[in-house]
Amino acid sequence: MSEIAMAEKAKQEPCLWTEDAPDGGWIGSCGIRWECDYETPKDNGMNFCPKCGRRLEQKGGTDERD
Repeated sequence: MSEIAMAEKAKQEPCLWTEDAPDGGWIGSCGIRWECDYETPKDNGMNFCPKCGRRLEQKGGTDERD
């Protein structure tokens, strides 16, 4: 597989964000650490990771509880 094809495939895979602490800390699969003052990243309108630019997929938080 060429480097371009591998890069395109990586862009299609989401950046998985998991809740790190009940105080609003989140960690993305690309290594980003993010603090949300209120609610979850998705609740705050975040759809893409600000570090890697991939689509943000959230594990945990209120989106899973609904």
